[in-house]
Amino acid sequence: MQDQFVLESDIAPDMMIQLEASDDYLKTKVKTYIPETEIHQTHYTEEGMNRRLHNYKKANIPEAGNPVLETFFNENHIPVERLNIEGQSEEQILETIQEYILAVHPLL
Repeated sequence: MQDQFVLESDIAPDMMIQLEASDDYLKTKVKTYIPETEIHQTHYTEEGMNRRLHNYKKANIPEAGNPVLETFFNENHIPVERLNIEGQSEEQILETIQEYILAVHPLL
């Protein structure tokens, strides 16, 4: 029997923003923030990152291809905005998120 999740409407969000990037992009991004000399002392080694990415996909992306959270929100009529962050600065990402939120919830 598959677990069923129930949406608690009093705490449910009005929307979901799903950030997306390729595995290679994510691994490169981590390497730009952590000096090479420190990576070997952490779990951010190539092997460690590959293992965690594999485990994440196995747990969160069923064979149908849609992420579990996205499916849950879609089934509960909560809009999901997918945002590919590759090649964008943090400022650009935040600006895009802000634009989406203001489009859904304009300021009074």
